Amino acid sequence: MDDPDNPKIEETWKRVVNINGRATFFLTRASMKHLLQQYSPTINIDSCISRNPDPGQSIYAGSKELTESLARCWARELPRKYGCTVNTLASDPVATKGFVLAPESVRQDVDSMIQSTPVASHLAKPEEVAWVVATLC
Repeated sequence: MDDPDNPKIEETWKRVVNINGRATFFLTRASMKHLLQQYSPTINIDSCISRNPDPGQSIYAGSKELTESLARCWARELPRKYGCTVNTLASDPVATKGFVLAPESVRQDVDSMIQSTPVASHLAKPEEVAWVVATLC
């Protein structure tokens, strides 16, 4: 937030908001014509960071809150038009390739969140997230 490198911050904003917000919006929009008229699931991948962000996570947390807000709107709008369900999966940090390859400082920023997870204090595995998505489907 207070990084003096404006071009870097603007590029980060554009990249992160485009990946999380814009992509979610336009992918969901494009998928509407392919939904079955009954019980087609729409599942957004969110992050618990949007609800309890650590310092230094404002752009990412804000972009994930955008996806959560979209899902809340769609949950009220889309089922009546398309017969679909709208869900959001908000997990703790996931050991994706991108996260594992992120700079150490990024991984340390979310370490307190990982350690405060009451049941299993570890990075979620992608297959754990996939299991939940498959269950919702």
